Amino acid sequence: MSDVATAIKDFAPAVAWVVAAMGWLVANSQANKREVRKEVRGEIDEISKLGKEILSELKKYYKTSVTSDESQQTEMVIKAHFKELDLRFDRLHCRQLSAFPSGGTVPANDAREKFFDLATFKHFETSSRPTGVELSTLVLRQTHANLVLTEALHTQFLQEFR
Repeated sequence: MSDVATAIKDFAPAVAWVVAAMGWLVANSQANKREVRKEVRGEIDEISKLGKEILSELKKYYKTSVTSDESQQTEMVIKAHFKELDLRFDRLHCRQLSAFPSGGTVPANDAREKFFDLATFKHFETSSRPTGVELSTLVLRQTHANLVLTEALHTQFLQEFR
């Protein structure tokens, strides 16, 4: 019995340090995961806001005259927003999260491509503008594509951080 008591007394400081170090590692790991989760959620929110800004600029674009300076400026703003959207997607992919792989087909990547395709549809940067029902249909499809993109990102977020 005294051998056990002596062993405990001799190794107690070491055990205390090991327990403290393990506690710190667990707490640090959880804090890192929480921080990544916040950063990913922030990127998704910014992508969602950016999609809404693109939609707003597209509506403005369709209201402008084809030859106006405002039309060209709006085209450039839309292109810049899409470049920013791509950069924000790259930030999601660089985290090496399983729900946001850098390659391959995932719902958010497909939704982003569809949104881009609809936003830069046949009338973008051309001498024609859709009108009437065609314009209404196009705007509704673009809006829906943006909603699908946002929903895909939220779904992938939930898959990653359940």
